[in-house]
Amino acid sequence: MERNKLILLAGFLVIALTAIYLNHFDNGFYFDDIHTIVNNEYIRSLDNIPEYFTNIETFGTMPNNRGYRPMVTLLNAIDYRLGGNELKPKVFHTSIYIAYLIQGLLLFLFLLNLFKKVLPEEKLGIVALLTTAFYMFHTANAETVNYIISRSDQFSTMCFLATLVLYQYRVSRKLLLYVVPLLVGLFTKEVTFMLVPVLGLYHLLFEEEATLNELKQSVGWKKIGRSILAVLPAFAVGFGLTAFNLIYMTDPARLAGGLAHPRLDYFTSQFVVVVHYIANFILPIDLSVDPAHKVTPEIFTSAKVFSLMVILSLHAIAIYCLTKKKLAPIGFGILWFFITLAPTSTINPLYQVSNDHRTFLPYIGLCLAVGWSIYLLYLKVGGKLAKRAILATSALVIAGHAYGTYQRNEVWGSDDTLWFDAVQKGPSNGRAQMNYGLVLMRDGKYNEAEPYFQKAVEILPYWPYSNVNLAILKEAQGDVETADKYFNLALRYGRDNPEPYYYYARSLTKRGKLEDAMNWLDKGHEVSPKHLKINELREQLKLKVASPEEKLAAQLLLVAKSPTADNYINLSLIQYQQKDFEGCIASCRKALELNPKSEIAYNNICSAYNAMKQWDKAIPACENALRIAPNFERAKNNLNWAKGQVSR
Repeated sequence: MERNKLILLAGFLVIALTAIYLNHFDNGFYFDDIHTIVNNEYIRSLDNIPEYFTNIETFGTMPNNRGYRPMVTLLNAIDYRLGGNELKPKVFHTSIYIAYLIQGLLLFLFLLNLFKKVLPEEKLGIVALLTTAFYMFHTANAETVNYIISRSDQFSTMCFLATLVLYQYRVSRKLLLYVVPLLVGLFTKEVTFMLVPVLGLYHLLFEEEATLNELKQSVGWKKIGRSILAVLPAFAVGFGLTAFNLIYMTDPARLAGGLAHPRLDYFTSQFVVVVHYIANFILPIDLSVDPAHKVTPEIFTSAKVFSLMVILSLHAIAIYCLTKKKLAPIGFGILWFFITLAPTSTINPLYQVSNDHRTFLPYIGLCLAVGWSIYLLYLKVGGKLAKRAILATSALVIAGHAYGTYQRNEVWGSDDTLWFDAVQKGPSNGRAQMNYGLVLMRDGKYNEAEPYFQKAVEILPYWPYSNVNLAILKEAQGDVETADKYFNLALRYGRDNPEPYYYYARSLTKRGKLEDAMNWLDKGHEVSPKHLKINELREQLKLKVASPEEKLAAQLLLVAKSPTADNYINLSLIQYQQKDFEGCIASCRKALELNPKSEIAYNNICSAYNAMKQWDKAIPACENALRIAPNFERAKNNLNWAKGQVSR
């Protein structure tokens, strides 16, 4: 009876969780998705699978942002194939969400087995299930589930839990089966290595049933010794693969390039970041796609001192809990949080100081600690009313997180809402300023976009992206001289970044300087040989000197290989030039399926209908173009021509 109720409740929770995440499946590709997925030619063919494991360049087009995560590239390539060789976010989100549900099942099994070791006489299925639900519905997890390239966090966490669950069963432990998901996790994200200390602590506390008081005695040292021996296979695998990554797979020039921040400054600044994570665990109202924390050299600031006190207090609670077997899950959960957060929040300086998807694995520890604390409180209080109050409060907390998750999915629904949210929460964040400026520029709101780009350059003057995007804006405004100034700055500060090469070459192409454009594209190709847009533009420039038949055949081949909106638009131009107006319109409609906000596609449809003297169809097409980009001169001219013909 108890088991049936548990299954029914679990089914209800899965349905409820899926209903809450229904509004996220169409959310798009953002931020690092662009260089790892959208512009990455390597994921376009599963023939590249062997290279994923031997060539770190396959991870993405940005040399300084590559990591040895072959499983991530493989998962992206599989989803690209499942999408019919197209970038369909829904396919990516579906596979990530399925893995998330599997992760939930593994978390439940792990917690149930752990809790039973502490209180074997109790019926703990409902405790494990509600603790799992608390984690699965937690609003902060939406930052990882929505961010496609953060599948590295999700999938590695799933492998992390699979390793622990297999370790809990003696047969799989004896056969070392638990090492298999550990290995897969290490191929997914480096933080999986932190399973070694977590596993050692788990073995000590729950397999050896050691308490902190015992560790002062000889029996305690024997338990420590057995725990170390127990995790040696995991350590050997983790250390071996990590060493392989650093020695053979990581670019030596990147390792020699210096630290992103001084270690001590980064370490002390992380006090504030960690408390930000803790605050979002308690009340997740400060989540952002790109938090605005910065590294500061001052040590004794009020924020850092207060944050350090919070961190030390949690460590003190954990140490106290380890003195009593019944409280051990609380101490274990708190230490899980700090251990798994250590790679990004201690002495390893990362360029991006904080990121809310980094808590995906650490929050499991806090959920474990909170879930067990509530259960102990439930056991301690007397009277049905008090117990029901605890259950009702727990249900309300989970419901509150469900609502928050739905709202964060909405924020991730478009780059407009996503980056506006980031700007509002972090006005000093140059990346957020620039990305919101991009949204406005895309919509033709050049004057509104300019202050955001200027602010981005002011905050991040040496960042190639802030300079290259201001250059693109100035060019769109007709100020080519200023545009060239910022293009040159972007190229100076981003010698190992392919984006400035591409966008400057694109600008030169528009001006008819094809030879110069090809030279810059060749340089960008050297930096990133599999950058999709660079390679496509190179092919397009080669087409400009080809015969009409060669141009059409080559562009059709390119569309078949990479059916992007831009490629369909370029095909429509060739078809228009060859007076295939119906084909031109069909190609533009394909482009609009992929990018409904393409003013160029609407303008080309208008031009084709004008050429066929179908003015009544041309007018609405150009009107659509001008709704997207009100300052689009070609569309204005085409619209005026069509209206003039109608009036005659």
